[in-house]
Amino acid sequence: INLKDIKTLNGVNNVNLKIHKGEVVGLLGLVGSGRTEILRSIFGLDKITNGNMEFFDEKIALKKPEDAIKQGIVMIPEDRRKQGLVFTQNTRSNISITDLKKISKNQVIKFQKEGSLVKKLIELLDIKPNEINGNISFYSGGNQQKVLFAKWIFSSPKLILLDEPTRGIDIGAKRKIYELINNLSQKGVSILLVSSELEEVMGLADRAYLVKNGETINEIIPNETAIDDVLFELFDAKKELINE
Repeated sequence: INLKDIKTLNGVNNVNLKIHKGEVVGLLGLVGSGRTEILRSIFGLDKITNGNMEFFDEKIALKKPEDAIKQGIVMIPEDRRKQGLVFTQNTRSNISITDLKKISKNQVIKFQKEGSLVKKLIELLDIKPNEINGNISFYSGGNQQKVLFAKWIFSSPKLILLDEPTRGIDIGAKRKIYELINNLSQKGVSILLVSSELEEVMGLADRAYLVKNGETINEIIPNETAIDDVLFELFDAKKELINE
């Protein structure tokens, strides 16, 4: 995806960024810098008032999330309880809901096919309990988060927008999600990652953009950049003053 001079009415002022196929790109910024709002603009949640968005070299205008999903763009939101999962539904329904066409014929769901595809994802993500009809309201936060990932992977996306993917989950679940992000990128899925943990973005991303006041102000290669330098730039601090 390629964003050029993007603005919205919801805090995105001037964003330029590019994500290549199979690349993990991070957004580094302080709380309120506009990172989530950039994801919202790409997903069709906030109207873009200026600039262009290209996806696979074609200009696209997404008016709503359904338009984004049809293009193969999905968003895994920060709040899995309010925005991510349907707690009155079991694991199977939560995962397969994003692509019912894949498991139906003549608008009738083929439960055997649905069950086997869901089971594969449960095993891939090591979701506990290992049940397709599990009650997710009793799952741990980490396992709920894995169900949320499985839900969107089920639709075979081309670009995943990740907002705080490991917030409030234990170290074991975090590790599994890091593995999954790496596996998805190796399979050619592009990922745009927002996390308040700088180390997380620096460890996972191939490239990252610094975001401030709704603008992309710089681009870095995490492997070649010190976290301190990122912090100095985000806080507008001068190294010399701090070192004195």
